[in-house]
Amino acid sequence: MRSYAKYKRLKDNGQNVKSWQRYDIGYSFVFGSAHYTDHYIAVDGNGDLFDTTFRKTLVAKPIYGLMFNTYFPLASMGDNGVLAIGLGIRANLYKWNTGDVSLGSNYTYNYDYLTMDMGVPISIDMKWGCDAMLDKSTRTCFTIGVGGQPTYFATGVPSGINADGSVALAGSNVVKITPFVKAEAGFFAGICFKVRAIYNFANIKYLDMTGDNEQISLKGTSNFNLSIVLMPFSWDWGKEQWWNKR
Repeated sequence: MRSYAKYKRLKDNGQNVKSWQRYDIGYSFVFGSAHYTDHYIAVDGNGDLFDTTFRKTLVAKPIYGLMFNTYFPLASMGDNGVLAIGLGIRANLYKWNTGDVSLGSNYTYNYDYLTMDMGVPISIDMKWGCDAMLDKSTRTCFTIGVGGQPTYFATGVPSGINADGSVALAGSNVVKITPFVKAEAGFFAGICFKVRAIYNFANIKYLDMTGDNEQISLKGTSNFNLSIVLMPFSWDWGKEQWWNKR
């Protein structure tokens, strides 16, 4: 029995559609770049004005990332595909290292800015294969999709310890809807394993900090997520044989 037809029949009969069979969980790595700018103004010991700007392209280094996803079938696409709405939750932590920065003889630093992004990716997906059919007899699967992700970005550097013992950050936060495209491929071997690639594109101002004599900004245009994904409940999928083939 094909996935969408089975899903529709069970829904029409008011039966359990076992939606948990479509759940997946993954570990993610984020890759991206952003333009870092530090504009610094000071008066030196001789009373002369010192005005300089440091610019550098920083590359994000992934620390960890987690995602949870599912999908809801909308329509069948041939014998082994479905059109679906994808829905998920994603969180990533990554850092940006400035390298050695010198803004005058008395001001040098080397910062690691930390970024946490948390979002809810929503997409229209075209799926083929075992995860579209929930069928163990089909050994491979593929997905392509497009969507948007409401995302909260928080970026900063540790600045102390809060009263509750948590780490205080000096930095910026912003909420953006980031469009994305995605592709994934997988195989079934006891359970379904997949590799998922998501490319987010949007102008993201990770940092925008202004002090008495200094302004720091970190602006990016995109990031790339690569995830190792498994579907832990796929062991309970059906298996199409010659006697139950539809």
